[in-house]
Amino acid sequence: METNPPKLNPKPIWLETAICVAILLGLSIVAVPQFSRAASRERLEELSDTLYLVRCTIDLYRAEHDGLLPGQRNPGQAVTHLDFVRDLTQPETDGHFHYFQRFPENPFIRCDDRRSTVTCVNDTNAHPDGTEGTAWWFNAATGEFRACDNRFHTAY
Repeated sequence: METNPPKLNPKPIWLETAICVAILLGLSIVAVPQFSRAASRERLEELSDTLYLVRCTIDLYRAEHDGLLPGQRNPGQAVTHLDFVRDLTQPETDGHFHYFQRFPENPFIRCDDRRSTVTCVNDTNAHPDGTEGTAWWFNAATGEFRACDNRFHTAY
């Protein structure tokens, strides 16, 4: 007499799919924050590098223009955003750019029309507080240049 082998009860496909989804979800819970922190660190390094570059450029401008800051025509003169950016981005007479082709952007500003805006003040006691609504902050009284996209970055 022939016996039929017992039928194996196959696992439902939805169970295998659920297990795969659970594994992928677990991996993403661990991996995504790591990528997010790395991206944030990268933007902070970019911000720091940009601040260093602009500050060096302001120092170079001052050395080449008898102590005047970008945007000034006379010592101690207040500076406007437009004059400050113009002096650092206008081409030389030969068409080459001596400083910047375009003013550097703050990597933490998401709005394209604000990424390279500058608040200019002329007060030795003024400090940015991060609520100015611009990417950068420049004090013509002290020559200080800072980020001002949020309170934390004003310390840089």
